[in-house]
Amino acid sequence: MIIRRAVAGHPAAGRRCPNCRRTRRRARNWAQLGALVTSLVTVVALVFTSLSLHETRRQVDATMTAQLAERFTKAVDQTGHDKPHVRLGGIYALGTIAQDSAAHRPTVGRVLSAYVRRHREVEPGGCVPDVQRGPIDVVAALDTALVVGASHAIDLARSCLDGVELPAAGLHCANLTGTSLRIADLRGADLGEARLANARLDVDNPPDDPHPFGANLSRANLAQARLGGADLSHADLTGADLTGADLADADLTGANLTGARLAGAQLVGADLTGANLTDAHLTGANVRKAVFAGTDRAAVLRRGAVEENHRSTPSRCPR
Repeated sequence: MIIRRAVAGHPAAGRRCPNCRRTRRRARNWAQLGALVTSLVTVVALVFTSLSLHETRRQVDATMTAQLAERFTKAVDQTGHDKPHVRLGGIYALGTIAQDSAAHRPTVGRVLSAYVRRHREVEPGGCVPDVQRGPIDVVAALDTALVVGASHAIDLARSCLDGVELPAAGLHCANLTGTSLRIADLRGADLGEARLANARLDVDNPPDDPHPFGANLSRANLAQARLGGADLSHADLTGADLTGADLADADLTGANLTGARLAGAQLVGADLTGANLTDAHLTGANVRKAVFAGTDRAAVLRRGAVEENHRSTPSRCPR
């Protein structure tokens, strides 16, 4: 009983600590400040790391760009070498560069096209009759130019490509103006919107040959192709897609157009003497001033052909 009174009568008994609440508040504030500082340090570290990675990536990209430029320059120099095997190495090196860098593909396509044109240019008298595709380096340049996948950059204008074997070749939007493709094999090739004005795809047989034949373009895609003035005499265009193609003044003498799609094609002034139009689709084909010797013009018109003024369509190919 005496002990209980002593404790109860102690001066501090029942009295709360006046600094405890303030101390707890201060401790809580310091804890929050510490957490904030830690967060700021983490953010700064992340920003610094991001900037460091960006700079590293930029330096790597710059190094790769410099290496590609050096490889490209070296490969182009090799194509001008006097030894054929060195030129061949340069051609294949350009192909590798095009595979490594999509941005270089159009440039590589133009360089290789120029190589073919320089070595296989159509002479004033035409192509050399006993030479087909040309030397191995020219063949490699042609094949590589088509493989790199930049068909719109392929410029083989006025080149000697007689007898080329390019079935299913990607030549969409290619420039083949004035090119000689006599007895060429272009079966199933994509020549959509390609420029083939004044190209030669005609017969390469003796005049007395009873069965002449020209270039093989069976099942080829020639939709919207520019074939004005082209020589397609005796060409095999079986099942070819010539939808909207410009064939104005083209020579289609004896051409096989069986099952060909000619809807909307411009055949103004074209010579279709002896051409085989069996099952050809002629809806909207413009046959104004076209020559149909041996073919009933009225029958062609009944099948959907029209006779109207020549209307050319603009090209959608990148230039």
